[in-house]
Order: sequence, then structure tokens, then C-alpha cells
Amino acid sequence: MGDICFIGDSGYNNTLFKEIGKKHNILISLIPIGAYEPRWFMKPVHMNPEEAVFTHLDLNSKYSIASHFDVFQLADEAFNAAPLELRQAMKKHNIDENKFIIPEIGKFFLFD
Repeated sequence: MGDICFIGDSGYNNTLFKEIGKKHNILISLIPIGAYEPRWFMKPVHMNPEEAVFTHLDLNSKYSIASHFDVFQLADEAFNAAPLELRQAMKKHNIDENKFIIPEIGKFFLFD
């Protein structure tokens, strides 16, 4: 078993997330991936998809679930940009798609 970590509206903070990862055995993290453009304005409060991958790695989370995207148009990026960019970042950083889940309506997933 392990802990669940919910990251609400948050910019990326590698020092904090690495510290949390060292102190806790995190099984599942819910990490926001949307509402990140323009960066000059959103960076302190909303991480982008690549920063979400860094957060997953820093937390040493066994699984992560993407959150905070594709419900409302909240920022300047295209409506469906966040999951597309997350997939690219996951590929770039060798994160298995079964370890960082992008939920879809009607889709279910199991954790071992």
C-alpha cells in the first residue's frame, strides 16, 4: 500500500516535490496538466504537461493520474493540448502510459 498525493492548482516546485517523495511512499498521485498558457502568467500556479512528468518522477509515485484538463477552456492552450503534450513528455522521459494515466470518460483502469 501507499499514500495518495493530490496536487491541486500548483506550479512546478522540484525541491518541494522531491522532499515529499522522500518522506512518503506514494502509490497514486493526481497531478494537474491543464490551464498552463501563457507561461509568463500561469507558471506560478499551473504546471505544464512536461512539468507534470517531472512531478511524477520527483514524487517517486508508482502511478499518477492526470487532472485539471479538458472540462472547461481555462487558458490559452488548445482545448485538447494538455493530454497530447503529456503523451509527448511521457515518451520523451520514458514514462509508461500505464504509470501516468490520462483518464477518459467511460474508461476504467486497475492498479496492481
